[in-house]
Order: sequence, then structure tokens, then C-alpha cells
Amino acid sequence: MFKFNRADDCTGGSSRMSTWQTLSDQSYSVSSLLQSGVPDKAEWALDRLFHGLGQATTSLDPSFLVKFWRICLGIKGIEGRFHGRECLAGFYDCLSDAIGEHYSPAHPLAALVSSLKKVPAEELMNTIRLGYWMTIRAFERIIGDENSMVLYMWAIYYRYWDEHRNPDGFLWKFLYLRFRYDFEDNYNPETAIALSYHHAYAAYYVCNQVELGRMITMHLFQNARVEVARMATRGNVCWSLVTEAFSFSAKAVAKFHYRRNELNWSQWAMDTAIALLQMGDEDCRIHAASLSKTLVGWLRISPHTAFDATQEKIRLGRILREIPGTGCKRCKAPFRTCQRCLLRYRNN
Repeated sequence: MFKFNRADDCTGGSSRMSTWQTLSDQSYSVSSLLQSGVPDKAEWALDRLFHGLGQATTSLDPSFLVKFWRICLGIKGIEGRFHGRECLAGFYDCLSDAIGEHYSPAHPLAALVSSLKKVPAEELMNTIRLGYWMTIRAFERIIGDENSMVLYMWAIYYRYWDEHRNPDGFLWKFLYLRFRYDFEDNYNPETAIALSYHHAYAAYYVCNQVELGRMITMHLFQNARVEVARMATRGNVCWSLVTEAFSFSAKAVAKFHYRRNELNWSQWAMDTAIALLQMGDEDCRIHAASLSKTLVGWLRISPHTAFDATQEKIRLGRILREIPGTGCKRCKAPFRTCQRCLLRYRNN
């Protein structure tokens, strides 16, 4: 059904973006735009995701199995948030059509999609959990558990479905991979950032190791900031594991400082990430808008700083205007949907 490629080395920490990884991130972008109050732009992002399934089905490498269940989880999370549109049914239909263009009806992926269509809504989350767990186990048998890809999959699984784990043993494996990679002859800073990102994610979201997560994330933010600034100098800031790590670490670092009431440092971290990411492609700008929206909320609570909530809201609107989609149906405001416009949107 798939084959391994060069990206599946001993670390599993390649920084490249596969097509399926891109689709997984785009499902987050849809949710982020909905939270920003721009349903038309979110609908554009959803259509973009469905359109990308055609190309994705021609590339059934291991990243397909790694990301397929994450995409299902992301689509389920936005189900019911579009008036009059069934996201899961649309996802299954588009995927079935794409499979039919390249493979026979007996292809395993076709059988998988056909089975998922029959799963009742109340049982879908457990079905996704079981599929994800079986995928992790299959990868462990093939490439072992000392692999960043496998460990990161476990981190996702633990975060959403299972709180029973050994934090010390789990995080030690990430640390071992990072140290081992530091001494490799073909060292690549982008791959090192990807490994650090997976380690920080596990410490921060999964194992609740606040102090360890802070140290890893601070270091990750500095390294990722240098790489993204280098991209900006070349004029090619694009969504990748490096920019994803940068977005994640900037928000995490900002939260650490915010909790300590170090507001200027907190807002500087967010401002730095927003300024660089808004120079990138659509997904970079969507993440910049998400960070900007969070920063607006913080500035309203803590007004006596070097940053201004009104100016940040203006920047948020400017970023959203650069994202495809019509914005508000009535007043065309790119950064919000007023109640009158929202009601009109729902009644159309």
C-alpha cells in the first residue's frame, strides 16, 4: 500500500512537508479561521483542503498513515460549524473520488473510506482512536520506537485519548534522539528544529513538565526564529515544520512570560512571530492571524504595555485581508462577522 523513503531515517525528524502533512495543517487552518470569525475564509480553506486530496492520493508514503487519522480528527472538530454543510461527508466523497481516479475499488484506502462512511457519528471518535493506535503499533513493529515520527504519534495519542504514561521514560527517548542527531555528519539545523519541536510538544502538551517544556521551548524559539528570519531575508517564508515549530514556540514562550507578568517579553515574542509569519504563504498568514487574535485579547486585559490593542487589531485585519475569501457578507470586514451579518449568513 505504501513504501518507505529517505525521509524515514533513524530519527524520523525530516523537516520536509509531505502532502498529507500539509492537509493535516490545513484542517487546523479551517478551525483557526472559524475562531477568528471569518466563516467565508474558513470555507475557502476547507475547499482548498478537499481539492488537495487529489494530489495527496498519488503519494501514499508512510506520511499518509501518520496524518490520515489526524485529518479525520480535524475534520470532525469542525463538523457542524458550517451552516448547511456536512464536512465529514464532503471529505469522504472527495477522497473517494480522488482514489477512484488512481486506484481500483479494491484498494485498501478505498475500503477504509467506505468503512468510515458507515460509522455512526457517536462512535467515530473511538474509531479514529483505534485506527490511530493500530497505525502506531504497525510502525513500531516496522521501524521501532526510537523514532521521532513514532514518538510524536504517541504524543498526539496521549494528548487526546490516554493520560496513562511514564513522562520520564517517554521524554528521555526524545532527548536521546536529539543528542544522537547532534553528532551526525549530515547535521541539518531544520531537522534539529523538527526534533526539538516534537520534544517540546510532548513535554508541554502531554507530560505537563512545565519547567522542562520551558527550557526546550525557549531554545527552540531562538533557533526557529533565526531560520525563519533567514527565510524572510530570501523572500521564501513558507509553511513547514520549521515555521510550525516557530509558531508553536512563540506562543508557548509568550505564555510562560505572561504567567510571570513579564508582559513586554510576552508580547515581544508574539509580535516577532506575527511579523515574520505574515510575510509568508496563506498558512503562515493564518497562523499569524491566530497569534494576533490571541495578542489582541491579552492587550485588552493588560493595556499598560509598549503594545496597543487597537493597533494590533488593525494589523489583524490587514493580515486577514491577505487571506483568500470574501470576509463578512454584508460589510466585507475581514476580521469579524457582526451579529446581523452572521444571522444573514446562517439564513442563506
